[in-house]
Amino acid sequence: MVTRLGMLGMVLSITMPVLAGPAVGTDPNAVAPNAWTMQLAAAKKQARLQNKPLLVACVDFVTCGYSKAWDKNVLQTAAWRSFLVQNPMFLVMLDRSKLSSAQWQTLTAGYRSASGSLSFPTVAVHDPAGRIVRQFVAHGVNGASPGFYTVVRGALGDAGGDDGPVAPGTVEFSVAAQTVSEDDGTVMVTVTRTGGAAGGQRFRYATVDGSASAGQDFKGLSGTLRWSDGDSASKTFSIPLYNDGRWREPVARTFSVTLERRSGDAAEGVVVQTVTVLEAEDGRPPVFMPPSPASGATRAVLVNTSAEIAMTVQSASPVAYSASGLPSGFSIDATTGRISGKSRREGAYAVTVRAANDAGEASLVFTLNVQKVPGYVRGKTFRGVVFQTSDGVAAADLHLDALAGVVEIKVSSTGKITAKIETAAAKESWRGTWVSVLDDGAFLAVLTGSGGRTWPVTLEPDGILHGRAGTLGLLARTVAAGQAADFAGAYTVDIPVGVLAFDPRDVQTRPEVYGAVTGKVGAKGKVTYIGRLLDGERFSGSASLLVFSGESLRAAGFDAEPARLYGCFPIFKALYRRKGRISALVWLEHD
Repeated sequence: MVTRLGMLGMVLSITMPVLAGPAVGTDPNAVAPNAWTMQLAAAKKQARLQNKPLLVACVDFVTCGYSKAWDKNVLQTAAWRSFLVQNPMFLVMLDRSKLSSAQWQTLTAGYRSASGSLSFPTVAVHDPAGRIVRQFVAHGVNGASPGFYTVVRGALGDAGGDDGPVAPGTVEFSVAAQTVSEDDGTVMVTVTRTGGAAGGQRFRYATVDGSASAGQDFKGLSGTLRWSDGDSASKTFSIPLYNDGRWREPVARTFSVTLERRSGDAAEGVVVQTVTVLEAEDGRPPVFMPPSPASGATRAVLVNTSAEIAMTVQSASPVAYSASGLPSGFSIDATTGRISGKSRREGAYAVTVRAANDAGEASLVFTLNVQKVPGYVRGKTFRGVVFQTSDGVAAADLHLDALAGVVEIKVSSTGKITAKIETAAAKESWRGTWVSVLDDGAFLAVLTGSGGRTWPVTLEPDGILHGRAGTLGLLARTVAAGQAADFAGAYTVDIPVGVLAFDPRDVQTRPEVYGAVTGKVGAKGKVTYIGRLLDGERFSGSASLLVFSGESLRAAGFDAEPARLYGCFPIFKALYRRKGRISALVWLEHD
């Protein structure tokens, strides 16, 4: 049964009993260090008076998966609470879901790009005077430990603040990994103490064997590093390297250096450093390296489509390449090793590539699979939406006004691609060409429009088609009648102002809800709808229901439950004699 329905502009919002985000105060007279508040002006004033840094976060804990991930991976952890004890600061949380549109625009103005865009979650560190010393987006490596703390810790060092050491700081390796040659003689290791220098500290370091062995590749060491109270200087030590004067595999051998606190209360940062020691001797046979196919792997290409496969080796002297088993129409360049061509025949071909230099020869065997576009694509129609992106905002983190148009892509029984794309500016026809097959089974194609414009698209193995051209993204899939039947029925939903565009009317002065739309979903996925705005403007139309699994939506970055099905259909209609427009998605959620 269908449990909920809501209208969004390319944002999937799932109401859950537990909301993301820390507790945030609203009283401007109760602003204090290490406590979140939404009172930006009051926090800036107190930071200046108390000579402490200020951290401001711009988030949306309702619609943004990256904001929720940052909350889970950083704000809800004991490490964050410990970090605040060591680095007291004022904290401001600007949550778009809890602010009016006018408040949001005003408070976040100082953190937007020149184009006016803002990615989530944006974090800015101010010095006590209010100047921004570092601003970054807290997702990926910067949205979890240790990346987030490394960036903020560096910014706090630039921000200044309380005079003298107020915390024991963090002791860690200066880098998590480094690479050296075996004939360098030694490798230098640096350990830093940042973020405070209160109290004496004692840390033990030791080398640990990996594919590189103590006594053969390096000298095994252990020792103790000491910092006195107030000492924040970096400590260094060197590890001797051994060069046996002969070539041997593996050519990149690794060992680790570990760091362990023995006394004191400084936090531990990066406590494992990986050292890679490269073979220094020449005179070895060629060694196949990526992006060459792995031995025994399968590479797929499309029939009647030009394709290239790079073969790369590591060699100190010139290499001659040869190959056997290639399909008719393919050949290998004897100098570069690049395999290229076009085959008119399907089939799986066992290909052997040989690379020879003065020291010897190496061979690699892989399967070249020449295939047609799969049957689940041929003769199908893909329908979906075009959405607007900006400055690193991912498809899973779109604003309510991001829907830019609708798309219909048809693939003929022979694999020919045609597309119709409608935006507010125009309705255009595009033609497409299949380009290649990726190792994970995805198919790449390129759509070509008027004026030579191109739009690369990827067909994933689960049948979802997506791509990006400039600031426009595309998301489409086939209509699955069997799955659409689960959503059959009639629905009515409010129309929020955020999905309406008026010219020259200013929608910012309109109420939050500005009408309603009623839609009927048929068992085969056809949707008909009719809507009416508060001022009497009417609209109607039809669309196709697009069904996604929760698992595929989570892979795209949406906050969806893996076991559920989600359906959506676009409403993209002109209003007021083409002086306005409604651009929205209606999302249906199925248990």
